[in-house]
Amino acid sequence: MSFRRSLLTAISLLALSLAACGGDDAAAPDAPAGDDDAPLPDAGVPDATQPDAMPMDEVVQCPAPLPAPTEGSCDVATGTGTAVVVRGNVLAEYTTYVDGSAMYDGDQLVCVGCDCTGTAGYDTATVVTCAGAAVSPGLINAHSHLNYENAAPLASTAPGGTRYQHRHDWRGGVPTPSNQYGTSATSNGMRWNEFRHLFSGTTSIAASTKANALVRNLDELETRDTAEGFERVDYEVFLLGDGNETFHPNCTWNYANTEYGVSLLPAMVTHTAEGINDYAHEEMRCQESSFDGARDFVEHNVGHIHGVGATASDYYNMVRDHSSLVWSPRSNVSLYGNTAAGQIVGELGGNIALGTDWTYSGSANLVREMACVDELNKHWLGDTFSDADIWRMATIGGARATGTDALIGSLEPGKLADLAVFRAPAGVTHRAVIEANTDDVLLVVESGRPMFGEADVIAALDGSCETLDVCGEARRVCASRELGGTTYASIAAAVPAAYPAVFCDVPADEPTCLPSRPGEYAGATVDDPDGDGVTTGDNCPDVFNPIRPMDHGVQADVDGDGIGDACDPTPVGDDLDGDGTPNATDACPFVDDNQTDSDSDGKGDACDACPQMPNPSSVCAPSAASIVDIQNGTIPTGSDVSVEGAVVTGVTSNGFAMQDPTVASGMYAGVWVYTGGAPGVVLGDRVTVAGSVSEYFMNTEINGQVLSKTAGAPLDPIPLTVAQAATEPYENVLVTLTDVVKVDYPYACSADDPACADANLFELNDAIVGWISVWQDGTAAWTSEVTAAAATMTPTVSGVTFYRYNRWRIMPRQGADITP
Repeated sequence: MSFRRSLLTAISLLALSLAACGGDDAAAPDAPAGDDDAPLPDAGVPDATQPDAMPMDEVVQCPAPLPAPTEGSCDVATGTGTAVVVRGNVLAEYTTYVDGSAMYDGDQLVCVGCDCTGTAGYDTATVVTCAGAAVSPGLINAHSHLNYENAAPLASTAPGGTRYQHRHDWRGGVPTPSNQYGTSATSNGMRWNEFRHLFSGTTSIAASTKANALVRNLDELETRDTAEGFERVDYEVFLLGDGNETFHPNCTWNYANTEYGVSLLPAMVTHTAEGINDYAHEEMRCQESSFDGARDFVEHNVGHIHGVGATASDYYNMVRDHSSLVWSPRSNVSLYGNTAAGQIVGELGGNIALGTDWTYSGSANLVREMACVDELNKHWLGDTFSDADIWRMATIGGARATGTDALIGSLEPGKLADLAVFRAPAGVTHRAVIEANTDDVLLVVESGRPMFGEADVIAALDGSCETLDVCGEARRVCASRELGGTTYASIAAAVPAAYPAVFCDVPADEPTCLPSRPGEYAGATVDDPDGDGVTTGDNCPDVFNPIRPMDHGVQADVDGDGIGDACDPTPVGDDLDGDGTPNATDACPFVDDNQTDSDSDGKGDACDACPQMPNPSSVCAPSAASIVDIQNGTIPTGSDVSVEGAVVTGVTSNGFAMQDPTVASGMYAGVWVYTGGAPGVVLGDRVTVAGSVSEYFMNTEINGQVLSKTAGAPLDPIPLTVAQAATEPYENVLVTLTDVVKVDYPYACSADDPACADANLFELNDAIVGWISVWQDGTAAWTSEVTAAAATMTPTVSGVTFYRYNRWRIMPRQGADITP
């Protein structure tokens, strides 16, 4: 009997006790439905009054059995239209359609269910029939370091190898694997690493870096991704600014982000509590409140990677605020001998995503990560998760953690056509994905584009794709189409020593998923059946819960009831802070308080950083600020600000300039806004922006996003001399240079600085300036404009000034900004 079902009654009572709001963010966790295959909940913006209802898994037997394939695992009937129907056992989010269909046309799914015959385009569609196969959404890898995935696993990640207490313990002694085949987006090394993920059915990945055109990189989007509606996921490795391995006590970290700035992001995945000692837990503590130097990054748009050094109350806080756990258990176990207590998050109804981390200590691909979860679940975590639960971690769970669940993660009409089809034994559905090898992957489709699969299937969908042998079976991969003519074969030949991309069985050198620490525990024994090293008085005798250094000599038991958190159906109890007020009605469940709530937002004054400003489901918003005060230094760097009524004066691919139209002189009236992705504004828009003030190479910026915009007329540039424009008061201001008598292009920048290689630099009146060649109108004809200007003695140059890399610069926005 599963751990989930055996604890149903107690868990349901716990879920009811969490229905009201309190704490730093007022939102209740989701109540589990109680079925053994109960799915993880929607992790959207929290409802502050009721937990979300969790649908039950169900199986629908469609009335028309599918014919067995005549050859291979799939048959294709080529149609004359643009639509494609994929038939098999269709794994929708909570429903399995046995002998069902998923139909897409272009880049979108248009039908999912038993029968798509009435859907427009069906009669002329190409039909791919894979009887008995599992038709899944494309897998989503929510955590990887793609540029480091060329190397084979460390020998120490085998059972009995070296284990650490914190990531900084090994960072100094284990050399980061350099990719000898390149780390650029077009390098053979990066493309090879993406093939490994693609071949396992992965269509989206948050990988810190990217290779162009293969798997969709959620944190490094391409133009086609933004056109489909994706917004960039912010990927942080050292959110606390401790990449130099320096510990800062009492939450005095050099935070890379403000909590309000993070709350404005479409999504963030960030490394949190990677380890088992006090340092690791301090990382968690300093990211889950707005008090005593901490910053509250536990928000619905944040996925916390690893979370090993967290407690049950930390997980409760995450679930309460709909933050996700991004779980990489294989890497955790092989490095630290332990991993996050995913079963606690799951039983509380939290969202879990999976990530492979890197090949040095993690899984080769996402199906091997699912296999690790499956192994842990069966032997060490009390059989908490069903097969469907584990599969959801790699699909909709990953989408929710990366803020992409409106587009991908499940098979639903209107979502993008990301599919992965897996060969399955008779009667097997979700487990077919968990146990797949590369040769079990029959078809991978990304946004309606066939990417990889059985040779005859891909040939029918796209005849341009090249063949390859996968474990003795013919496959095709559409590398040449995606990579501008570069073939898979040429890349394979160029990376002879890289870690393999194809696995016909369990990788021979795969890092262990057996929790072990030399001298402490190394698997089950007669005296220690749960293998956690506690042989006497184990408060969870059948569930792995070792004593971590951060636990200071005792097994974790937050509520002190004698049942360890790892197996406790109510791990945080009824009254976390012991103030006599149950969690369900406590305005501050983590703080002993008098229940005063001045702004009536569900957060008591004792745990509300802005007790006079209602913020029921987010952190405190900053006060309004003027651009002048930001630019002249009245508002210091690091401050959270909001600016209203500014006018957009220049736009690039990842930000824009804006200016206060009420400052006639223009002095200190301009500021740059870094959005990290397409800002979605045009010249003349009136915008309200919120974010954090920063200095980027001595140029004042706001790292934030647009909260609102209205169309308006563009501002006229302010006439200035070159000397005036190259001063601090006019940084990021739209100007026209009135005294240009000389333009040299291209400027030989090496004459000024031997290291200079900026081809966009030019010289005005013997003053070195430059520009960004991304204009609002999308043109790229700037070379001819400068050449024409250089031919005359009296050109006019307009644009937004800025300071970057020790030079004053100007950004013309269109060809008309430079006139002879």
